[in-house]
Amino acid sequence: MPRQLFGLVRQRSTYRGRAMWCASGLHEAVGSLIVTLVPEHERTSTRVLDLGAGTGALLLRMADLGFTNLTAWDLDAQSLESLDGVSFEAVDLNTDFASHPGAADTFTIVLAVEIIEHLENPFQFIRQLERILAPEGIAIITTPNIESAVSRLKFLRLGEHRWFGESCYLESGHISALTVWQLEMALDNVGLKIVERSHNLRGALIPIPRDEKGGIQDRAAALLAAGLYPFMKGNRGGDIHVLAVKRTQQRAYPATPWRTFAFPRECKGPIHDAAHVRNSIAQFGQVEGVTDEERDEAWQRIRAAASKYRIHVPEHDWPELFTGEGKGSDTAGSRGNNRVVRRAIRALRSETSEACPER
Repeated sequence: MPRQLFGLVRQRSTYRGRAMWCASGLHEAVGSLIVTLVPEHERTSTRVLDLGAGTGALLLRMADLGFTNLTAWDLDAQSLESLDGVSFEAVDLNTDFASHPGAADTFTIVLAVEIIEHLENPFQFIRQLERILAPEGIAIITTPNIESAVSRLKFLRLGEHRWFGESCYLESGHISALTVWQLEMALDNVGLKIVERSHNLRGALIPIPRDEKGGIQDRAAALLAAGLYPFMKGNRGGDIHVLAVKRTQQRAYPATPWRTFAFPRECKGPIHDAAHVRNSIAQFGQVEGVTDEERDEAWQRIRAAASKYRIHVPEHDWPELFTGEGKGSDTAGSRGNNRVVRRAIRALRSETSEACPER
């Protein structure tokens, strides 16, 4: 149970002289969660990576908690140069950062604190994060709670979520708003699971801005949110999610039907029902950035799904889709895709006519 209803929110503060570019209480909540998950005697041997490290304030806090093997990745790493005992590199988190030399299956703790909402493709980021996480590793992901009581009222009044208005876009670069179930879906797709949940308000439920910019309207909204809070469902409390994530299985992608893909790493080519199997065949040549070996594996998954849903696939190997041309031929791929699309459309029409008898 929360110790109090309201929590004061100060937007900017510092730690050991370095600015913390986050809502107040967030770094403290992250530190408290990590202390409960990592025993003190294991901290010196634990490899820690801070994604989007900013000024390095969170890494300084980690050092004070006893962690000594610290790495920072940020697009602008200049502010990290003066941090003693921290390895830092300039890395663009909108790219395939898991391909960074020596990164795969490496880090025991990965901090993704107030970063995912800044990225162009959160699902891609989760896939990359899974690849760099050690088998028994822990990832800490934080992001604004757009389902909070205050955020719901703001959306009702202004049509925008808390932390995702125009000012947050222009000043902070917040572009990707996520609900918890969307995060859970992205994590489940790569075999990760939320194991601990917290938030930044230290036991309070509803944020009240502490600085002058908050204004009377925000304070009034907080009071109204308190009145409506008992009638709301879902993730209504807190302001910033703090989520601890671990593997459910090592490199095992969930087999639940709607999460089944021909290309599971890329989450491309869904094959959870007959219509999607046909569509995945039609678009097989449009999946980019995969090897021929990965296409071989994807084709076997498609054929297995086609057999399950009683779909006739005359092609034994995927290159046969491309009118007999060799693997990797773009021109052949275009012709082959057109042929497969036509075949899929005919099959769908046939299926529709069978499902809709004459009246």
